[in-house]
Amino acid sequence: MFFKSDILGNLRARRKNFAIFDNEQERELPITKSKIINQSFIPPKHVSRVSRIAFYIIFFVILFAAFKIRFRNIEFPDETVFDEVYFSSFAQFYVRNQYFFDIHPPMAKLTFAFIMHLSNFNTSFAYEYKHIGMKYPNDSKYIYIRYATATLSALTVVLAFLTCERLQYSLFSCVIAAAFILFDGCWHSMAVRILTDSFLWFFQALSIYCAVSFWLIEDESDEQFDTLIEKNERLANQYQVRYSKKWWFWCISTGLAMAHTCSVKWTGIGVIGAIGLRQIWRTFKSISPPHKPYRIRRVIAGIIAGCVMIGIIAVFYTGYWVIHFKVLTHTGPGDVFMTPRFRSTLIDSKVTLPVNEKPISLIGSILELHKTMFVLNSGLSAPHPYGTSWLSWLVMYRGVAFWTRYFSDQTRSIIVLLGNPLSWWTISAISAAFIGYLISIIYREESLSQREIWYSTNGGWLLIGFLANYVPYSRITRTCFLYHFMLPQYFLILLTPLAIEFAIKNIKIRTTIFSILLIASAWGWFNFNAIFYGDKITTAEWDSKMWVRSWI
Repeated sequence: MFFKSDILGNLRARRKNFAIFDNEQERELPITKSKIINQSFIPPKHVSRVSRIAFYIIFFVILFAAFKIRFRNIEFPDETVFDEVYFSSFAQFYVRNQYFFDIHPPMAKLTFAFIMHLSNFNTSFAYEYKHIGMKYPNDSKYIYIRYATATLSALTVVLAFLTCERLQYSLFSCVIAAAFILFDGCWHSMAVRILTDSFLWFFQALSIYCAVSFWLIEDESDEQFDTLIEKNERLANQYQVRYSKKWWFWCISTGLAMAHTCSVKWTGIGVIGAIGLRQIWRTFKSISPPHKPYRIRRVIAGIIAGCVMIGIIAVFYTGYWVIHFKVLTHTGPGDVFMTPRFRSTLIDSKVTLPVNEKPISLIGSILELHKTMFVLNSGLSAPHPYGTSWLSWLVMYRGVAFWTRYFSDQTRSIIVLLGNPLSWWTISAISAAFIGYLISIIYREESLSQREIWYSTNGGWLLIGFLANYVPYSRITRTCFLYHFMLPQYFLILLTPLAIEFAIKNIKIRTTIFSILLIASAWGWFNFNAIFYGDKITTAEWDSKMWVRSWI
């Protein structure tokens, strides 16, 4: 049912105007005469439009707010916070060319090392980051890496806003989606440290934005064909799919973004799966007649795009591993995880191979390391005080304490990973309600209205994206934490304003609801941000922020 029509089919990329619904009952949608792409529907017609000037003003306000919030107090503390213990050391091993082992791909860590190299980072303490709270050397320039991660975090907020605009949401819906990320402690605390998650979240958001932009370019070609066939069916059958510069740009950009997503962490594969399923559906669902010549050319174009994206992912993912091994040429702390045949390729290694055994090749090294990564990643099942079940993430049952400094029995600074409860619970509740609606329409005997089809298919794809990134955790045996929910939650953040637009037709009521959500999200941020920044607070203030006993 979700794919009865195209999720993003025939979306009109309105370049000059930015639309919002303005009447209580949106107009019904016309079926195009050619019924291209299985009777897809353009978005509901809008009767009022907001000036692009207003759009750009709000865009720059969000951009400024994102950088302002993410960069505030970013130098504090000048100590290792949470897993900075590991990633600060990993980056330094790159600079020292010493082999180390990690369970994640190398892209983000290589970037950390590159920043260290450019900033003349003091790497003389590489082996001393043993626990949380260790002080960085005064000349270590750790702040530059935090600048990089915070920048990507701020841009993720902006990408959420722009993606909603590409999905043809109302302007207020775009603002709400951006606010959900901007005013959330989980999206903040992980993203302004020397951790790789801001890279992962940024490239996920970029992948979705580029994919939607690419699909809009495809739909423009379909609309041109649709217009042509109304005038002359014979000429329409000779119409060629346009491989324009924009088509190639967004196709390649989508591949690059997805390649970098999975080159940061393997969890990025869920994003690739969600986009890949959408691309496959769009490609092969239009095979049936009429107008077979155009449809065949359309399928060929979709296959070409898919192959280009897959090729880019393979090349860049492998390329980062090649760089990884080219840099880590000397023996180091990661030797113990590898076979003697692998260790024999490292400089200063004391391993002696049998006479008839050759050193391992570069491809062999990559394959061996992946096998070791998979085994050890699956084995990280030791209990942790902040470990949580995947089912508990929807209600934010437990957060993570990142760093603590006590000044007295009644005063402390603490940095925690915890979402904004007001927006977090709202997102989960509204998404659950929309899922209930999608389930209910399966059992409805009467046909759906055109409006229901557009919203259910659009929301259906976002739901699939959520499930592709969320359900796999049900089978993962390793210890997981609340921050693992951020990839699937991003799809729910995009889904929530769409669900509100669908459920509330009256513009005044909907604007009121959006205003309440925006104010509530902002209030939640300002109420809790002291424990996201590590500001000094009293025990009484701390207790007042722990609404749920299990949080910390």
